[in-house]
Amino acid sequence: MEKFIIIAGSPNSGKTISANKTIQKLVADGFVPVHSFAGKVTPFWTITNAQGDETSVGDVTLEKNGKKVLVISYGDIVGSLNWIFNRVHYGDYYAIVCCSHATRGKQVFNFFHDKIGQINLDKTKVIPIYKNLLSGHVNYQKENEHTADLIFELLQ
Repeated sequence: MEKFIIIAGSPNSGKTISANKTIQKLVADGFVPVHSFAGKVTPFWTITNAQGDETSVGDVTLEKNGKKVLVISYGDIVGSLNWIFNRVHYGDYYAIVCCSHATRGKQVFNFFHDKIGQINLDKTKVIPIYKNLLSGHVNYQKENEHTADLIFELLQ
C-alpha cells in the first residue's frame, strides 16, 4: 500500500459525505467498484448515485488499470472497522481511505493509531485529514467537496 488516508473529525463533521464524494469522483474517473467486505458493491453505489444520497455508508474497493483503492466511508465503531481490517491485505491496495472519529473517547482514533504501527512507513505515506473547521457552518458542503477533491488528487 502506498497511501493510507484517514479523514478524522467529530461526529457529523462530514467525514462520510467526503468519503462518498471521493468514491463518486473515482467512479467518474473510470474506477470500477469490484468488491465490498459488506457484500453489496453494486447496490451500494448504483443506488447511492441514482438517488444522490450522500449519507449512505459502506466500504467499496474500486479498481482502474490494476490500481485498487479501498474506501471505508464510516468510522464510528471499532468493531466494524476491525472486522474489515482483519480481512485487508495491505499489499493488495494502492491506497486505503477511511474515516475516524477523533472524539468520543478516541476509541476509533486509537484503533487507527495502532494500525499505523503495523504498516511499513518506508513504503506507505500516512496522510491525515482533519475535518471540522466548517462543521455546522453554512458552507460545510463546500468543505466536503474540497476534501473529496484533495483526496482524489492525492490518489492520482
